[in-house]
Amino acid sequence: MEYDLRLDSKAKRNYLILHGFYENSSLIKSKLEHLIPKESNLLIPNACFPLPKRRSPAKGGGWDLYFSWYFFDESSQSFYVEYDFPAGILEKMIKELNLDKLPLTIIGYSQGGYLSPFVAERLPNCDQVIGIGCSYKYNMLSEANHYKIEGIHGRIDDKVDPKNAGECFSKLNSEIKGEFHMLENEGHDLSEHFYNKISLILK
Repeated sequence: MEYDLRLDSKAKRNYLILHGFYENSSLIKSKLEHLIPKESNLLIPNACFPLPKRRSPAKGGGWDLYFSWYFFDESSQSFYVEYDFPAGILEKMIKELNLDKLPLTIIGYSQGGYLSPFVAERLPNCDQVIGIGCSYKYNMLSEANHYKIEGIHGRIDDKVDPKNAGECFSKLNSEIKGEFHMLENEGHDLSEHFYNKISLILK
């Protein structure tokens, strides 16, 4: 797996950003890196599974490379690849890069948000998860309680049902549940309203 890594010798906290389905590290970096505080380490990996997309001849042809963290079939409500596989890879990556010593915040967007708590429960140094435009699989999480989960969702999100996201958040274990933030007049795409909210709750 390829990744973008920013290290700071004066770092006080580590940040891990997980992109959404059919995205890559450079896309999510361009949207969220500016929110990450100075004096911190920042890791933005590409997901495990490549999803090539052919460019149109008008754009010169060739391929763009995007990625997926896991594969879920909505029609059968079953996984081809479950959360456990990418979570284990990310746990190993964090440890091998020596990013398991400082406190860790995980920011996951869309598919990366679904995955975030499964990574957090494997990493004792993670104390904050911020999921954006995602729902949480409350019934699949372990008993780990060393981190808090925050949720940020657009009221008019047409990709991930906001009502279901709020209901799933309400069913999280009270020991890990933080606050769920519903943003009026916002959809699935990131905007200044999202950025302002993320900035307010980032550790």
